[in-house]
Amino acid sequence: MNTRISFFITLVALSFSASVFAQNNILLKINHKLFTDDFALYLESASPQGEAFELDRLEYYISEISVTHDGGMVTSFDDLWLLVDASSATNEVLGQAAIDSVESISMHIGVDETHNHLDPSSWPSSHPLYHQSPSMHWGWTAGYRFVAMEGVAGENLNQVFEVHALGDNNYFETTVDVSAGASGSNVVIELFADYTQALMDVSVESGVISHGATGISIDVLENFRDYVFSDMAPVDTADTTPVDPTGIADLDLEQRIKLYPNPSTQGVVNIHSIDASMTADLAIYNLMGKLVKSDAIRGNQVVQIADLAPGMYTVRVQDHNSNAVELLKLIVQ
Repeated sequence: MNTRISFFITLVALSFSASVFAQNNILLKINHKLFTDDFALYLESASPQGEAFELDRLEYYISEISVTHDGGMVTSFDDLWLLVDASSATNEVLGQAAIDSVESISMHIGVDETHNHLDPSSWPSSHPLYHQSPSMHWGWTAGYRFVAMEGVAGENLNQVFEVHALGDNNYFETTVDVSAGASGSNVVIELFADYTQALMDVSVESGVISHGATGISIDVLENFRDYVFSDMAPVDTADTTPVDPTGIADLDLEQRIKLYPNPSTQGVVNIHSIDASMTADLAIYNLMGKLVKSDAIRGNQVVQIADLAPGMYTVRVQDHNSNAVELLKLIVQ
């Protein structure tokens, strides 16, 4: 081979390698919301069931964060714990990594078991796992409060509302599909957290006091896993005019209908609709656009997907009454 050509190819290869493996600053931004409103303490809101509440405290831990990027590569950010206060801006530097294009982010709500039962005094005073005021630590045996939600609820906002959720068995992981690319030397992963969704199917009308690792505390942590986080801002669809389904438009994605667990690893996926009386047609397509499963559904139900190969799918749900269409992503593992 000509020496000049060989030298040129080497330079191109080195340049390509440098661009692929460039270290970027990876940042996580969480936009705190109460449905369509920006989160604020003492702001009256409503649960998905329409029950009034307002919060004077909302804090939670995030740990064991990993990012899927650049065609399925996974980078984990170890030894990192975030204490999120919904009343303050969340813009956290996760670290530096060779990441150019983000596909999803996974994270656990709470503190991993290995560190959940250590003495908070063993950490530097600036560390999220150090003693906090108000306290986020329940005790050495029980560990940390994974989520602390406090306020009032009920028609006259005169009922005490407190959820302190914890427990190693309730240390759940959530995954959010996102699209984020490098801008300069930064990659910003932007999430929206709608905390009204933490009360999905949780009645607060008569007040709630749930401290521990059972009952409503589990429900709230499961809702953090399944409903709270998204890659887009919540949208009020109450006045949305039905859209011709033949357009296959991406309408208010994941606002009316939820899929969980997602990713699915057990051969089933739960379809949850805000309208429990909804009847709809369900269609699942693979990445080639081929229909691989169809079914008629009503409200909330379990769909068997054990026959689907691991991969990413598009789930299309068409409401019989309004003809509105929802398109959602489903990952089968």
